[in-house]
Amino acid sequence: MVALHSNAALLNSDGATVVLQGQSMAHGNVLLNGWQLSLDSWWTLDVPFYAVATAILGVGPADLFVVPAVIGALVVVAAVALVRAGRRGAASAAGAALVLAVLVFPSHMLAFMLLAGPVHQSTVLYSLVAFACLRRNRLGVGFALAIVVLAAGLLGDLQMLAYGVLPLVAAGLAAMLRTRNARAGAIPLAAALASGALAFAVRGVVDLVGGFEIGPGNTFASAHQMLDNFGRLPAALGGLLGVVPGPYGSGGVPPALLAVHVVPAALLGAALALAAVRLVRAAARREKGAGSAATGARSAEPEPWRVDDLLLFAALGSIGTFVTLSRNANPHFARYLTAAVVAAAVLAGRELTRRLQARTGEEAPTATAADADADVDANRGRRRRAALGFGAAVTACFAAGSLLQLTRPVPPETASGLVRFLEDHHLTRGIGDFWLASISTVESHGRVVVRPVVPGADGVPEAYNKGLVPGWFAGVPFRFLVVTGLGEDPAMRRGAVTAFGEPSRSYSVDGVTVLVWAHPIHVTSYQPPQ
Repeated sequence: MVALHSNAALLNSDGATVVLQGQSMAHGNVLLNGWQLSLDSWWTLDVPFYAVATAILGVGPADLFVVPAVIGALVVVAAVALVRAGRRGAASAAGAALVLAVLVFPSHMLAFMLLAGPVHQSTVLYSLVAFACLRRNRLGVGFALAIVVLAAGLLGDLQMLAYGVLPLVAAGLAAMLRTRNARAGAIPLAAALASGALAFAVRGVVDLVGGFEIGPGNTFASAHQMLDNFGRLPAALGGLLGVVPGPYGSGGVPPALLAVHVVPAALLGAALALAAVRLVRAAARREKGAGSAATGARSAEPEPWRVDDLLLFAALGSIGTFVTLSRNANPHFARYLTAAVVAAAVLAGRELTRRLQARTGEEAPTATAADADADVDANRGRRRRAALGFGAAVTACFAAGSLLQLTRPVPPETASGLVRFLEDHHLTRGIGDFWLASISTVESHGRVVVRPVVPGADGVPEAYNKGLVPGWFAGVPFRFLVVTGLGEDPAMRRGAVTAFGEPSRSYSVDGVTVLVWAHPIHVTSYQPPQ
């Protein structure tokens, strides 16, 4: 299933470049010296996972599948842990099953986003871990660990602000409003501020000792595009939850099974709405008590609303990134909404657990329970069995949909045809445009090395913004250039001929042009602005 979903449009040189970052880290370049990366550098998020993967498996397409699957599995584990949070019994199992139905048996569109990396899933994972560490709202090891995890997230992906840090700030302020006590929000606010300070300090040390550089950040969407993105929210979320086929199709799931997705989608939406309403109501009056009847004094969460608020604000932060950062209607930008789906699934699982516990009385055992009315016990048992049976049926429908998706043929790897051609013609070291370069290197298991270039002055190929990576360009002889759309960008060909002379051979492979020179060619390394 991993290969079926992740070997799609999202499997490209963006992900392959992170594999090569992991290889560089595994070879001792822990600070990625020589790399110029964006604000989502993945340095402290996905890259360590890829470093382990390349150390064990070597560089290859398996890395592109295995690492996102591992991170996705850890997201599920963290989500289920937050749902249960010290709770036991059938009710907590039902809440966990809801999370599993949504995330383990995802819709075709959600599977693209969960299983093709890096697409901010590691950021979601770190946020959930931080929320779990802070659920008791007290100083200690959990508080310190949350600060470290959040700082690591900020260093690897600035979207940690929307998924973790700002939700902590908002939840801290909400706690103050709920209780009319400034101290009630001190812990989350302190964690947010401390994580930012720690990330800033570490970034300063990295700059001082010679780590990777941060290049230009992504631009925001225009005001008109933001309005359009807001209007596209229902369709994008509906596609991720499987209510509608979405831009990637249904994955072979028949309409009858797609219709079942309405049930968890409604539960997720209701959970978000309930969390928002409860927050507003609590803010309008002082919070009563530390816990709730549904959780009991034995709960690992004395104030369950704290985690609920964090999840609510994380979901809103995810929606905010989709609205503000999606620069066009490309469906790939739906990846910004996966955090909202995960947060809403955890919220819904927690809400379902609490409601089932309240109805069945699981959390209220007493010394005189044996004397309780037999009819009441029987009714509770029937309600519990009915709820669990319904949940099992929905989960089974989700599983059936995933099995149907697995019956579909796995599409060919993105650059497999080009890689086979280059290997057959003994072309092992060359340059190419970004979308061909790193993915070809990874899919060939490093047997064919293609480094990314862009047209510089007069179209002459120049090293892409990673030109200072040791061993990539400086003094390295290349033999060929691979590009797509040469007819649309003749400047690249003219620049290559100007710099290297006429190529000795030219080939066309799967829509890719391969220009080969009889003599070695060299590329000017990128020089960062002073």
